[in-house]
Formats: sequence, C-alpha cells, structure tokens
Amino acid sequence: MQERLKTGGLQLSRRKKILFSLILASILYGLAETVAYLSYRAVFHAGLPLKKSPESKEEQDYALQQFFDEEQTKQARKQTRAAAYRIEVLHPYLGFVRDPDVLDDVSIYGFPLGTVDGHLFKRSDKQVLIGIFGGSVAEQLARDGAGFLQDELLSHPFFSGKEIKIIPFAMGGYKQPQQLLTLNYLLVLGGELDFAVNVDGYNEVVLAPLELFPQGAFYAYPRLWPNRFSDVMDPEVRSALGEYEYLKKRRHALYESFSRFPFRHSALINWIWKARDNRLNWAMAESQRTFLEYRSAQTSYLKTGPQNPFSGEKQEYEALAELWARSSIQMHHLCLANHIRYFHFLQPNQYVEGSKPMTEAEKNFALSDEMGGPLAKKGYLYLIERGRQLADQGTPFYDLTRLFIDIPEIIYRDSCCHYNETGNALLAEAIANRIKESIGLQPASP
Repeated sequence: MQERLKTGGLQLSRRKKILFSLILASILYGLAETVAYLSYRAVFHAGLPLKKSPESKEEQDYALQQFFDEEQTKQARKQTRAAAYRIEVLHPYLGFVRDPDVLDDVSIYGFPLGTVDGHLFKRSDKQVLIGIFGGSVAEQLARDGAGFLQDELLSHPFFSGKEIKIIPFAMGGYKQPQQLLTLNYLLVLGGELDFAVNVDGYNEVVLAPLELFPQGAFYAYPRLWPNRFSDVMDPEVRSALGEYEYLKKRRHALYESFSRFPFRHSALINWIWKARDNRLNWAMAESQRTFLEYRSAQTSYLKTGPQNPFSGEKQEYEALAELWARSSIQMHHLCLANHIRYFHFLQPNQYVEGSKPMTEAEKNFALSDEMGGPLAKKGYLYLIERGRQLADQGTPFYDLTRLFIDIPEIIYRDSCCHYNETGNALLAEAIANRIKESIGLQPASP
C-alpha cells in the first residue's frame, strides 16, 4: 500500500511538473509573441497577419530604401520598371510589341485584345471600325472605355443599326512616331478602318527625357531602347537579370509559405520570415546594383542611334513637340489617302496647371515630384502651344487637357497619367462628341 502511494505521488508530481512546464512555456511564448509583435510594428511599421507581398509597392519601396540612397532609389525604380517589360519583344518596325506566347490577352500581332478578337478587319456596311492609337491611356480607353464610347456614338444616326468595333492598336509605353508606324503597318497588312483615334501626349514629353536622354539614346527611339538591347548584347547584364528574377521567385515562394494560416498570425514566425526575406532582398539589391552601375565597355549605335540634334532643355521640348506634331500630320495624311477619318486628342494630365480641382486625398497619390511629374508639367506647355498650330493648319486636333476642369471628384488613379472608371467614361464621351460633331464636315478622301 505504501509503495503504491509513493508511486501514485510520483506520477502526480510528474504530471504537475509537465503541466507547470506547459503553463510556463505558454506564458513565455505569449510574452515572446507580445514582444515580437510590438517590435515588429515598431521596426517594420506593419501589423499582423502578414499580408503584404514582396511584389507590393510598399515592400519594394522599403526594400530599395534599405540599400540605396535617394538618388539611387530613383534609378533602381527605373530599372525595376525596365525589367518588368520583359513581356515585350522587339519588333522590326514598331520597336516592341507584347509577346502572345507569354500573355493570353494579346493578339497574334502583339497588341492588346480589348473587346475584339485581334484580327485585322475589313470595312462593311454593317459595322464601323474604330482604331485606337497611343500609349497606356489610349490602351485603357480601348479596354475600359470601349462600352462608354460605343454607347455615346450609337446616339447618332450615322451609327444607328451598325456594330461598332473598338480595335486597340495602342500600347503602354508607345510614343510617336510609333502610332504613325503602327497605322502604316496595319494598312500594309491589309487592315482597314473607318476611324482612327489617336490619344497621346504624356509619353511624348516624358519618356525620352526620363529614359532615353540619360543613356545618350536618340529622342525618336522607342522607350527603354538601350535596355532592350542590354540584356541581349551584354552577358553581365543578362546574368544579373536572370539572378534577379530567380531571387524574386524565391522571395515570393517564401512569402506564400509564411503567409498561410496559422503562421501569418504569429509575430515570431513573421520575424523569421522577415529575416530570411531581408537576406533575399539584399541579394536582389546587389543584382539591381549591376543594372545601375554597369556600363558597356563601348557605346553601340545599335543601342543609342544618332546623336540628339539639340542642346538645352528648351530645344529638347521643342524637338519632342515637333516630332509629335509631324507624326500626327502624317497620320492625318495617311488616313485621308485611305478614306479614314482621323482624330487626334491631347490627353488630360494632372500636371497641367489649373486643369482640375483636386482634393487633398487625390493630391496625395496623383501628384509627385519624382519621375515624370516635373517633366510633364514643362512638356505639356509645348504640346498645348504646338497643338493650337496643328488645329489651325487643318489637322483634326482637340486639346482635352481641361476636360476635368469642373470635376472635383477623384479622377486620377496614379501619379503618372491614368484615370479611374469615371475618367475613362468622361474621356470616351468627349471623344464620341467630337466624332459626332465632325461627321459630314470632315472629308474622308483628298
């Protein structure tokens, strides 16, 4: 009996120790989680659960700021944008198009599909073919504003009973003379249009100073032209790009693993993820540094083209505006020769002084002193002035920079140039109104 009591007491004591150990471990874990949570918030300014992907803008900006000073950070953002354009492939006539082998929503010609199937169309009495040309604003108009444009046009008897096809020949990053060359290419392939709508402006005065001039590239060349050849011609850059993409995939896989339930709710596990993520982030930054610091041993005409025929900021903007205007004139002449009605619209932009009343909320994300903002503010003055001359000389040109002048609600959705649904609807309405007003007035043939 006495022996049994001793054994029972020993078992009870052992259970108490285990229970006490579990309680103590739980308390210590709770304290560790609390300390980890508070320190995580203090250090990384983020809460739980883990929800910001390494691809998010906040994480990318934080990552850049850890390794580069302010000027290097700006340059790194440019190079990151350049790397993102690997979905584009070189084109022998247009500079670049999107790769239909990589993307599903791209036609066999490399253009966005929008609301059509991507084939070239022939005129018929039962349909109206409207081609949209320009950069990303025009591309979004063809995609997000197509319904608004069709509805507005159908209110005119000319379009009654006809199917209106909005065909996108616009591409994010396109700038003149790419619109002109695209129209030529379309016609050479046998495509036909009833209307050609060209919506541009921002890219024409921003992309060359931002991306071409710093690398000594010709102002009429497509955007990022030297970068498009760097990864082809320079093995060191190509290797760094491959390493960067590999590390980027590893970061994403790590994020996917640690963001699953229940790990994403643990501050301690988030600390482990952050430590590993920072190591990968550091390696990515080193790869990016190659983009920033690498210079080919010899300059290549293939990358830079002719020497720019101007010196000084004023001459730069005058040359850009003149290239833009001459391209539009040639598009107009080409359309006249092919019985197409041409319309050129200078797209609204938030950096045009007094063009829109803005709330503080819209200013916070729609205006920036970095990247293209200051360039657009200066360059648009030249486009507006040269646009007046275009209209006076007979080109169907319309300045829409004051389209939002009486719209206090939020229209812009980034610090570049793009609009939300309301903005695209207003742009489509303005374009449709100009088309309806011109029918019967603008000759379709010389």
